[in-house]
Amino acid sequence: MRFAVYIPFQVFFIVKYFDNKNLIIFIPLTVNSIGDGLAEPVGVFFSTFFRKKFNIDVTYKTKSLYTSEHGFWSGSFRRSYPGSFMVFVTTIVILIILKDSFNKFQYVFLLAMMPFWMTITEAYAPHTNDGPFIAIVGCAMLAFVLLYLEIDDPAKN
Repeated sequence: MRFAVYIPFQVFFIVKYFDNKNLIIFIPLTVNSIGDGLAEPVGVFFSTFFRKKFNIDVTYKTKSLYTSEHGFWSGSFRRSYPGSFMVFVTTIVILIILKDSFNKFQYVFLLAMMPFWMTITEAYAPHTNDGPFIAIVGCAMLAFVLLYLEIDDPAKN
């Protein structure tokens, strides 16, 4: 379902209005693939480690969008803070890699806001359906930055 967000964003928004910014689609895509992909194995490892070593529970509960047993917004699934932290770290790394796609103001704004909001989205999105939610939040933030924070850099004048 996440590509139902990425494809229109790339084709109708980036290509039409910001053709020179084609690489920014990799920001939410990388967060979704690598950050969210690492969340489960990292979360399982560290939640087991903290529970066995320090007797600390580093997990939290979330709901699913739909389960066949109980319907919509049901079920009880566990996620972990170390797993969610992977989304945070991945967002920072991919923003550092693609920093030349933005002016200074846009970059500082994204670096300050995007890791936080992508992590919160992954944490509160319904279990097994966090991909589309991460895609929507990531693409919306990029659209906002490109449309409304296009401030000329005085150092270039």
